[in-house]
Amino acid sequence: MYHYARHLPIWLVLVALLAACGGGARQEPIPTATPVPAAEAPTSAPAAPEPPTSAPLPTPVPVDQSTPTPIVLKPTSAPAAGGDVAGVFGSLRTFRHPSGLFVIDIPESWKYTDIPFTDRVQNVWDSPDGNFSVVVTIAEVGQPLSNERLVELGQQYVRSTSTFENNPTLVFEDPQTMSDGSIRLVWGVTPQGSTVELLGNTFVEQRVDKLSFLTTLRPMALFEASNPYTNPIINSYRIDPSVTLASAIAGGSAAPAPPAGGGSSGGSAPPPPTGGSTGGTAGSGAATPIGQAVEVAPGLLMTVIAAERSGGNEFFKPDAGNTFLLVRMSFANQSASPQIVSSLLSLSVRDAAGKKYEMSTLATSIANEVIDGEIASGATKTGVVGFEVPAGATGLTLVYEPFGGGRAVSVPLN
Repeated sequence: MYHYARHLPIWLVLVALLAACGGGARQEPIPTATPVPAAEAPTSAPAAPEPPTSAPLPTPVPVDQSTPTPIVLKPTSAPAAGGDVAGVFGSLRTFRHPSGLFVIDIPESWKYTDIPFTDRVQNVWDSPDGNFSVVVTIAEVGQPLSNERLVELGQQYVRSTSTFENNPTLVFEDPQTMSDGSIRLVWGVTPQGSTVELLGNTFVEQRVDKLSFLTTLRPMALFEASNPYTNPIINSYRIDPSVTLASAIAGGSAAPAPPAGGGSSGGSAPPPPTGGSTGGTAGSGAATPIGQAVEVAPGLLMTVIAAERSGGNEFFKPDAGNTFLLVRMSFANQSASPQIVSSLLSLSVRDAAGKKYEMSTLATSIANEVIDGEIASGATKTGVVGFEVPAGATGLTLVYEPFGGGRAVSVPLN
């Protein structure tokens, strides 16, 4: 589906993943289930060739600020099991986000890319040989999420923000709750046009109001050989939930917010800070027609303006037999506090048979009008959210579901 990827230096598209871990707490082994083998069993003591230092990593690669481009992992050929993995990882250094939002130990020779989003922080590191990636993405939510919801969001993210969103080889193992409260998702996939089977480990968790995914990605053939090097990376990751997302997105120029709910203990989340994710008064449950405003959260009104289908452009095209569905919409914040809109966490499309289609980053990129991000009190934001659906799909309905659960709102599109 991601035809432009073949011109880039790496293969698998993985746009954003979020994970907060306590560091050194993900030690339980996970039983494997065919066809995906067990993921790494992280250790509590890093085994890097040299101790991490606080030296900064290389300057991030510039990225088009208007259209976040997917990150691609592209092994040039099937790697030999047990190749020069030690040389690929080399020495670790501690990366500290400029805002103080998180720290993680990363091989100092790996390429660092900061992907610009208005509703999340996303950093990616790729190995020089193109065989390994580490992805960190952190967003903000307004209320505690259940483990079931965390699993749903984690799987939804992997499916909807990559070039294999419709890849039949994508398989998830049963999720496992780790001792630090994070949830581990193990998944495997063979990208279209490739014979290299990839293994992903995604740790999903909520720390106070921060929702985070941490993902390691590698060829299946290098799974065993790379475990001693990926485990220290995973166990080094820490987030500081007292840092505001707005500060982190701005690059750390704003002051952190006071710690809420006990800092980074990972306990209960604070009450919704924006009133935008409780869902308690989100509409009446009846379908809302296009062009009519509906309250999806206290003081937050959503209006679907129009929906149209698209065959894509020269870089982004849907799979054969599919089409992009572009939904133009607006959100008006009539509350006294800023509110956050996240299409990834809240919006989906369902067809007449009830099948669910998550937001497609590739389809959304075509319109270049992002709806996500913070909306100030009294402000209105308009943008486009894209989905990929079968060309013959009928009865399509846009569904808004609050982050933490609550009453959904539906808008028929055709």
